[in-house]
Amino acid sequence: MHSLRSIRPVAATGAMAGGVEGEPIRRKLIALRAKEQDALRRRLERAQSVGDLPSDADAADLARFVTALFQGTTVQAINGASREELLRLSDAALRIWPK
Repeated sequence: MHSLRSIRPVAATGAMAGGVEGEPIRRKLIALRAKEQDALRRRLERAQSVGDLPSDADAADLARFVTALFQGTTVQAINGASREELLRLSDAALRIWPK
């Protein structure tokens, strides 16, 4: 059996939208997302501590933002967004990132 880390984003996103029969995997995916989002928050807090991220930035909010951006980008790709459109999305995200 494959680990949850080996599940492709497309499959993971599909599992999140599944019915009752997919509930066990949905719970595991939610837990994995929360764990990875928390790890990102801690990394952003370390960046703040060394001055790589402004002290007034909210690391938890930024971690949620990055997670949502990743999930949204996955959905856009599933729905046929072009490479250029996905790159524009990432460029927009970088424009609003704290300096």
